[in-house]
Amino acid sequence: MSLLAALLVGGATAATPVYTMTSVNAESLPGKGTNIVATVRNDAKRAGVVHLRAIEDGTSTSVDLGAADEGVLIALAMGLQVMSPVSEWDLMLPLGTGALPVTLMRDGDAISVEIGTLTKPDPAPSAMVLQSRYGIGELRSDGRPWDEAARRVLSDVLALLTPDERAEIEGLAFVRRAEPHATHRAAMAEVVGRVDFDAMYLQEPVDTRVEVYDRLFQSRNTRFYGVPSRPYGQEHWGLIHEVGHAIAARGRLTTLERRTGLALEAQRSADALNALIGSYNRAVERFNQLPGQRQTGEERALLDGIKAQIDVSQAEVEALGVRVNAMTRELNAPQESEVAARFAAVLGSDTPPTEYGRASIDEGFAECYALYKLDPDALRRVLPKVYAWFASEEYLR
Repeated sequence: MSLLAALLVGGATAATPVYTMTSVNAESLPGKGTNIVATVRNDAKRAGVVHLRAIEDGTSTSVDLGAADEGVLIALAMGLQVMSPVSEWDLMLPLGTGALPVTLMRDGDAISVEIGTLTKPDPAPSAMVLQSRYGIGELRSDGRPWDEAARRVLSDVLALLTPDERAEIEGLAFVRRAEPHATHRAAMAEVVGRVDFDAMYLQEPVDTRVEVYDRLFQSRNTRFYGVPSRPYGQEHWGLIHEVGHAIAARGRLTTLERRTGLALEAQRSADALNALIGSYNRAVERFNQLPGQRQTGEERALLDGIKAQIDVSQAEVEALGVRVNAMTRELNAPQESEVAARFAAVLGSDTPPTEYGRASIDEGFAECYALYKLDPDALRRVLPKVYAWFASEEYLR
């Protein structure tokens, strides 16, 4: 949903950490015939960067521009154009027919580049294997199939969860659709001020689920999350964001489940009451058909007993109705989850690291959760208190 490109962490006069929306494409790369070495040297001088370094297998070495790979040179050229004095930029650098995951780190007068490689992914597990392995609900198709690519992304995301996190979403269904239903889109648009959604967590009385839309798999940028050796894409971010919502909403889901249980209990009680009323009416009819000499006190006592049962049952139904209505009002009232409220206390005067995360505290939680799962070191750098809160698993208590 919200994506990162350059991670601004401030300097001596540290500003609030944010993610910019800077992206690159083939057209923004240095053109053919460009003297990239000269470009890097000139841009480094202009930006006050005197140390150019490459990171490989955790080891940092100085870059010899004359002998550097094309990918390193192009990454440095791009980074020197857009990066702030203290920042991180994770991007998929389009080169030739493929792309390379690149992390650029700038710290004052030094900039480093780390380039990973893309490997062929393993075959995606089947829907049955995903359900068995991770304890989720069914994978439903609503006009769109759970194809290989969709199942692979879901598998990647679920593999990031701890056993306790998986327990929080046990039985949660995942549904593939082309796009949100119009009513769901309109409701979310009022909250977050946008109409395009990659996925959506929905809580309804008989169907709690994550809906996954086509937009999630339509790459629109060249950013990634994590480290170059294991880059996660836009589709992973969008899905783990919704899993965060599901975890945060667990308390509200408990209320929803209790309300559903109460409503069923109220219905059963109402059915029993109606059965008693039917018995009473039939008994009265039989009583009225008896000759006067046979309308004994015993017959009247039987009617009075049924009537007393009706009064008790009526009171039970009314009491259950009051409780169901109170829970309905609680569920319909605008509110943040208990987890989001605790997250807000930890966040304090800081702001979530993405623009989308500032739409509401619930979205802020989901964005920070996504960053924690996909790139925990990035969250630690920009919001150390929030990182520590997630690392302690306070959000699961």
